[in-house]
Amino acid sequence: MKTLYIDCFSGVSGDMFLAALVDLGVPLDGIMKELQKLPIHFTIRSSQVQRGGITGTLLEVIDHESTQRHRHASDVIALVENSSLPQDVKENTMASLRALARAEGIIHGREPESVHFHELSGVDTVIDVAGTFLALKYLGTESVVCSPVPTGYGTVQTSHGILPLPAPATIELLRGIPLYAGSTEAELTTPTGAALVKSCCHRFGPIPRMRVESIGYGAGSRDLPTANVLRILWGNEESQHVLYGNDVVLETNIDDMTPQVFEYLNERLFEEGALDVFTTPVLMKKQRPGVLLTVISPQEKSMRLEEIIFIETTTLGIRSYEVKKKYLPRTIEQVNTHWGPIRVKRSLTPRGFRFTPEYDDCLELARKKHIPLQEIMSEAHRIAKKTAGENPPRDSIQ
Repeated sequence: MKTLYIDCFSGVSGDMFLAALVDLGVPLDGIMKELQKLPIHFTIRSSQVQRGGITGTLLEVIDHESTQRHRHASDVIALVENSSLPQDVKENTMASLRALARAEGIIHGREPESVHFHELSGVDTVIDVAGTFLALKYLGTESVVCSPVPTGYGTVQTSHGILPLPAPATIELLRGIPLYAGSTEAELTTPTGAALVKSCCHRFGPIPRMRVESIGYGAGSRDLPTANVLRILWGNEESQHVLYGNDVVLETNIDDMTPQVFEYLNERLFEEGALDVFTTPVLMKKQRPGVLLTVISPQEKSMRLEEIIFIETTTLGIRSYEVKKKYLPRTIEQVNTHWGPIRVKRSLTPRGFRFTPEYDDCLELARKKHIPLQEIMSEAHRIAKKTAGENPPRDSIQ
């Protein structure tokens, strides 16, 4: 599994993230060529600098549209939406920018679309975020792992006045992500860096078992007591029978909503990235019957799923807490039966592979072909098992 490890021992910002990927070996010319598809005018200056004795790449975005320095979030997102960037890069970039705008909106009591990107030029933000996702695409990255995030401490001067560190938007974005202040009195992690970490990281923790092929250092703009660089490792993560990660559990008790609404709510939550959604009958105050709604969410999706719960239910509050999980590596593959294609989930257990045909695919064929459902499921399982024996998978399976 092609894995990228973000070692942010001195924090993370958008420009440091992109610079580390360039230092790793992603060609800046290629990234620039793709970024020219954005309807903005800019250049990127690259140089080698030393921070605390470590040589790294420093990237500086030069905005040629200085008269539009403070853009609304909606305008910045529109720049990306109206571009001809690759569709997956476009979607990932817009998701990160929306997360950044939501966090700023929560802090300042404004609608996300009307938020200004005051501290950074809208051009800086777009280039850092879109460039990072272009670089990840170039590398063919399958998994992104990140160390706990140091935020720094103290205060910072902003257009809103003096704010505490970590900046309110940064701490909002890092909700549910392992973090610590560190020993440096300075802003180590910026809102853009936090938005990127939240959007692209699959799990957090120490360096996984991997064969490192390339190392990149992205330099920050200041000299700090610690080396102000972001280190990124890239290579092959060794196959494991059990993987580790962290999710967020969202819970709320509801006793005043018609039960039919839960069907629609479940569909929306799954569409937005929920890993699981379930309800449990409970007895509430004065023995009123109610429902405990539980949603298991990836860390980067929890804010959006909370928003949907508040919009689509009658609840006034949501509990959230981080949980550790162990899970089996798995892939979704397609097998071709003589009735039609069926997706099959292949998971790797300590004793070999397990195959689970996708129920909805089997159900659709059973209804269309008037074949017993169990017969279709058995055939899909047989073909998947046979195919796996004839074409053994790579060691890296996710």
